[in-house]
Amino acid sequence: MQAMLVLLVCAALASTDVSFLKQYPNFENNPPFILPVNFGEDLDKKTGYGSPSGQWFRSAKGGHIGYSMSGGVMRPGDPVYVLLNDNPANQKVRFRLSKLNKEYKTLSIIDEQSTSSDVSKQIRYSTKLPEEQDALYLLSIEVLSPNYGIEDNYEIEDTLLAPIHVPKQEIKSSITLNKHSYTNQDQLKLKITNQGPTVLLTGLPYKLQKYNTSTSKWENANIFRQFTLQGIRLEPGKSYEQKIKIDDLDKGRYRIIKNVTVLEISELKQTLIAEFEIE
Repeated sequence: MQAMLVLLVCAALASTDVSFLKQYPNFENNPPFILPVNFGEDLDKKTGYGSPSGQWFRSAKGGHIGYSMSGGVMRPGDPVYVLLNDNPANQKVRFRLSKLNKEYKTLSIIDEQSTSSDVSKQIRYSTKLPEEQDALYLLSIEVLSPNYGIEDNYEIEDTLLAPIHVPKQEIKSSITLNKHSYTNQDQLKLKITNQGPTVLLTGLPYKLQKYNTSTSKWENANIFRQFTLQGIRLEPGKSYEQKIKIDDLDKGRYRIIKNVTVLEISELKQTLIAEFEIE
């Protein structure tokens, strides 16, 4: 999946209905790598590449060339792309996909291409990620001065950088309730725990079903619920709690259903189910 990491506005995390709990100790000694939400900050310092100068690429410093590029969390073998909406006159552009270690230092160059800026108005680059999991890459675009080609004698005039993280293609999570039997005057609390190794995404929506003893089937409960659609980011080893309204439920056997996905990889998903009784 081609994706720029979306910064989720998780206002619900500060509410009384959703709260993060302490990190689980089994991740303290060997925590999985997590691409931070602010993954674009200080990439030049972390990787040793140049910083955006504003000479060519559009940024807070200036520049006139708009662009789109891959970055964030992706899957093994996903296509990687760059589109520059204009070209820097009389310059060359170097595209590079590098493999990094978890300290953002270059291990190897996966692919490198240089393009003359006079080929067209737009400049495109594409390649594919290796079929490797739990890997970190850097996609870099550099504008090179006319001295490019003279060994050790060229100037990098502007730089764009984007990290790409390919996590393990796993999803492990669990759901628990604070009790099994309730009256409709009680408060039901569910807890979802991320057992790693990937960052998960869930939300407030849930589904309630009631067991029909006549048909021996689960049926959607005859209730009405409204939800806000903010995303809830859940890192490995962490949990969140959510209060569930049950004061309009009749006596019977119920189950609550919640969906979770791997952040930015919606194909990796899990359906969590917990049963309870209303007495």
